[in-house]
Amino acid sequence: MNRSTLIFIIFLGLLASLLGYNYFFHPFADRSATDRSQIIGTNELAPSPSPELLMQLTAREQIVQLVAFPYLISAIESIQPAESTQPAESTQSADSTQPAESTQSASLDWIKTNQPAVVVLFGEKISTPSALMSVNKINSAYPENTRPLIGVDHEGGSVQRLSGAGFTRLPNWQTLCASSALPRQELLKKSAQELAGIGVNIIFAPVIDVASQSAVLGNRVCSARAETVVSRATELIDIFHNNQILPVIKHFPGIGGVEVDLHHNFATAKLVPDDILVFKELLATYPNLGVMSTHVGVKGLYEDVPCSLNPDCMGDLRDFFPEALVFSDALDMDSAGYRKDAEELISFSQRAINALLAGNDVLIFGPKVTPAEIEEIVAELVRVYEVNPQLQDRVQSSLAKLWLYKKSLQP
Repeated sequence: MNRSTLIFIIFLGLLASLLGYNYFFHPFADRSATDRSQIIGTNELAPSPSPELLMQLTAREQIVQLVAFPYLISAIESIQPAESTQPAESTQSADSTQPAESTQSASLDWIKTNQPAVVVLFGEKISTPSALMSVNKINSAYPENTRPLIGVDHEGGSVQRLSGAGFTRLPNWQTLCASSALPRQELLKKSAQELAGIGVNIIFAPVIDVASQSAVLGNRVCSARAETVVSRATELIDIFHNNQILPVIKHFPGIGGVEVDLHHNFATAKLVPDDILVFKELLATYPNLGVMSTHVGVKGLYEDVPCSLNPDCMGDLRDFFPEALVFSDALDMDSAGYRKDAEELISFSQRAINALLAGNDVLIFGPKVTPAEIEEIVAELVRVYEVNPQLQDRVQSSLAKLWLYKKSLQP
């Protein structure tokens, strides 16, 4: 082999290494874009609230806005048996035990006292009357014209809270993705109208993890083809956007290949280009979109810390798509408390601090987290906020963004 050929081979090897580094460390970077507007698209939110307006709030008032309160609806009505026994979504209750009246009263008292910006509904096969009654109770805890954003799981199949009497029951996402276009679109339109009619503003869907079969997600995945996933997700996003409902795509950075339930175990995911491609394409088209981060490590890069709590793993999502509203996966999942070589899981409060510092905007907790536990989390966040300028900046940035979403979803 002559000298020039050897040099050329070495050059190609270095180039390949550089491209590989850029892909995995900066997966959202768009080499064809010459400025930021070409990366994130042209949809823009209104101007940010002034710093003076934010500073009128106390540290506690700022923080409680970013803690989505979990509200468990007790009255359930079923129009048909549950479709499957697939593992529930990260925010799904592990059992069907319903809250006592005192628990609901405590939840409403906490909401009234603290006025969180987001309330997430939990329960199983909730009927239209039950959902409407609960939303009205929640809204009545706020001064007029300051009601919260109402979020709910709405994938279809086994992960659809609002699926009791009066609501259209969606098939699982995999079945819906494979169905004919017109019936699928009509079903989604009807469902979106029903949710808008009771005051829902946010749905935690669609799942855009790329897989044909998933040991954990089951039929909650759409397809093994990234193009199909993007196409079906685009369709759903457009339909729900048209009804003033914000979809939240999940689960960043991709868990289609994960083989253990993250509710109970920490795992690392081996990412492939399609895992990132679906997020990149959807966020380039819809920069003002919700994204759910999840508590999984990334093989070869961030193996010992959940991505959702890791500023490095969340960095490109935050930097290249700053308009996206980022929700954590449920922080009471065991995977969120993972710490290498530690015998005990880290506390809920520390998970919340880490999640905000990593780049999440809204903190999600499951229905088993009590108002008293939420109070402890908020108190610790306030304590750290008062001495940590980095957390102050993150809270204020997330709050400004969340307020803009509230304005756009509640005209």
